[in-house]
Amino acid sequence: KHCSFFSAYVSIQTLQNPSPRPRPSFTNSFTNSFTNTNTNTNTSLLKKNHRMRSKHVYSRMVSTSTGNVRRTSTRTSTRFLLSGGPRNASSLQHGNSNGNSNGDRNSKSGLKQWPEPVVVSNGDYVEDAFLEDIIGNNLYSEQKNLPPLPVPSIECSLKKFLSSALPLAESEEEKHNLIQACDAFPGEAAKLQERLESRQRDNQWTSSWLQLWWNQAGYLQLRDPVVVNISYFFTLKDDETLKKYANNNRNSDGNGDDSDNDYYKPLHVRRGAAILTVIAQYRKKVCSGTMPVEQIGKKQIPLCSTAFKYLFHSCRIPKRVQDEYKMFDPYVYKHCIVAVKGQFFAMDFLEDDNDEPLPLASLEAGLEQCIKLAYESDSDSESGDNNDKTIAHLGVLTSSNRDDWADNRERLLRIGGDAMEKALEKLESGCFVLSLDDTDPITLRQLANRYWHGDDTKIVNRWFDKSMHLMCQSNGRLGYMGEHSMADGAPAVGLCQAIVKSTYGSIVETQSQEGSSAKLSSAQVPFVARVFDEEVLDLVTSSDEMMACIAKAQDDFSKLVENQDVSIEIFRKFGSNEIKSIQFSPDSFVQSAIQLATYRLFGKQVGTYEASQVRPFVHGRTETTRSVSEASNAFVQRMGLFPEKNEHDGDARKEKIALLRTTAFKHQKYLRDASNGQGCDRHFFGLSMLVGENENAPTLFTDPVFQRSKRWRVSTSTLPLLPGFGCVVDDGIGIGYQVGADDIYFAISSRNEHNWTEALGHLLEEALLEMRLLFELEDASGDTPQSKL
Repeated sequence: KHCSFFSAYVSIQTLQNPSPRPRPSFTNSFTNSFTNTNTNTNTSLLKKNHRMRSKHVYSRMVSTSTGNVRRTSTRTSTRFLLSGGPRNASSLQHGNSNGNSNGDRNSKSGLKQWPEPVVVSNGDYVEDAFLEDIIGNNLYSEQKNLPPLPVPSIECSLKKFLSSALPLAESEEEKHNLIQACDAFPGEAAKLQERLESRQRDNQWTSSWLQLWWNQAGYLQLRDPVVVNISYFFTLKDDETLKKYANNNRNSDGNGDDSDNDYYKPLHVRRGAAILTVIAQYRKKVCSGTMPVEQIGKKQIPLCSTAFKYLFHSCRIPKRVQDEYKMFDPYVYKHCIVAVKGQFFAMDFLEDDNDEPLPLASLEAGLEQCIKLAYESDSDSESGDNNDKTIAHLGVLTSSNRDDWADNRERLLRIGGDAMEKALEKLESGCFVLSLDDTDPITLRQLANRYWHGDDTKIVNRWFDKSMHLMCQSNGRLGYMGEHSMADGAPAVGLCQAIVKSTYGSIVETQSQEGSSAKLSSAQVPFVARVFDEEVLDLVTSSDEMMACIAKAQDDFSKLVENQDVSIEIFRKFGSNEIKSIQFSPDSFVQSAIQLATYRLFGKQVGTYEASQVRPFVHGRTETTRSVSEASNAFVQRMGLFPEKNEHDGDARKEKIALLRTTAFKHQKYLRDASNGQGCDRHFFGLSMLVGENENAPTLFTDPVFQRSKRWRVSTSTLPLLPGFGCVVDDGIGIGYQVGADDIYFAISSRNEHNWTEALGHLLEEALLEMRLLFELEDASGDTPQSKL
């Protein structure tokens, strides 16, 4: 299993600015020829140039991996669905199903049509990069200038590794054997290093030596369910402007007094319509490429934008052994998916000519129509109509083991034929899924369960394969869930921040000023269609085999959810402001507290992972920052398994402060190095991928301490949106956290059988208070006047 690898949102102030890569000579000629001619006539040229970019990649993979077919593939990883255009175009009402170009729309929306409506990715950023040339504009303007991900030296990686691994040795013999394995490693890994450096040279003009391995082995080949194990979630801030409507709701099923249709609307309809408005605007910026390139640090270093292609109109597709990822042309597909009571609806939410959002009142009317249709179907099922068959809630199938879901998807297609194929295409091509849940969670723990896995195993109101979900509760609370395979969490941050910033009230005010009607009576209801219509569902419910598979998936999902535990700890005593006042990095200070708390939880230090992004490099995703070090080991042992309460002893206090400062400094340096592509874990991973089938791996790779050090019993990551995710191993902990100005948020997950999450929340608070007390008492002693605590 691999970690929940969404990128840490840590501003790297000291990140070095590597020299930009010179552009290959064919790039400019290709771009010029493409932009001056019609898109549809340049498909062959487009493919040819991108094959040129990736040709050496594949030849190197074959020659240097010594025939290890498990890890590589010589077939083209991106292919087109040459169907003559989508059968169910995004404009559900008006069509455009033949994929014809429309010059007026192109000029108004800024979107450029792809050569084909659907691209299927095998996980290779190189093969998918031609879309960046089509989209162009600001968003991808720096892609060809980004430096390649470096290959660290063996000596550098060993030095980092040994410091993090020695504290995990459980005997002197283990330490001795580990040091011996490290001493032998440079000689044993010399050929592997040469192969990896050669692979890096072959990739340096186009991509990262790591990305294809990482996307495939780290994600698409994993067979665990994506829910809980792969997906991550954010808890978004409440929309305070909804409060004025809180006591004026229609019932959640849409029934109520219609004397003033605008006055009586469910809160999740109002907030859902606001979400659709913001996403439409953000989608247009991303899909037209007009969004500025993300930058980081004082030097405003540009970040890789490749992940944005997978944000909208994308879906993971289950396949045996290795999944695929489908991307649908946003020029053609313009609908979203609305989920209500486990039923899915495709709804137009964009103006046909310019891709701007429909008026707020129209979007509200469309969402209410989805709710009405869902409740009508549910009522028919409960009353015994619909041939006495219950509704087949197909979303639960996406919660299964990937091989099981791949088999079940093939069964659906076999049973449902063309009608099922069209229905799945309609769902998978939607911009995103807006789940309107009919629950009113109050506590952050309740919300985390809703956003993490739905917390309802009877009616699964999710399609977990979709690239992103926005989950709106009937009380207006909102969460985000991202599928992790082709993109980390950082690219979704901007979207979620835009959603939080644009409140329902501000959108109403803006549209009123622009002359848009705010009255439901004058709103045009957008076209809404069931994804799985009665014909399709009848085929499913009439198949005993398929219904048995759905029942098994539901039972497996129930067991999966029942075995998960999540707790939310909000530490309100201090935050980044006070941490900075004592000259600490907030992230390193919190990571030191996590080390102390988990040391006390487990009785020892364990392998600990913090995600750090390497997006300053082309096709960079993440690297591991190892929080365990010899410095952290000295610190936690000095602090003890239980608070010693000897802070008034000046010598003991000074010793603890010095050890804490060293621990934080080492962590901050490791984080900086990792963000510069100089971590050890991706390096070791790359070397291991190049061991031939008939070759012996370096002794270090089988060393028990080496294995223990990369078994992430504590997986951590930070983003500014109250993040959460699952643990990596069954006896592990997942910690998503956000350091605010005056508080610190933790989302702690583990398997339910261990009963660890609440205990760790207590230990984190204890550790933070104990660490703070050291500086308070030191200030009171007058020895450190610079501290403001």
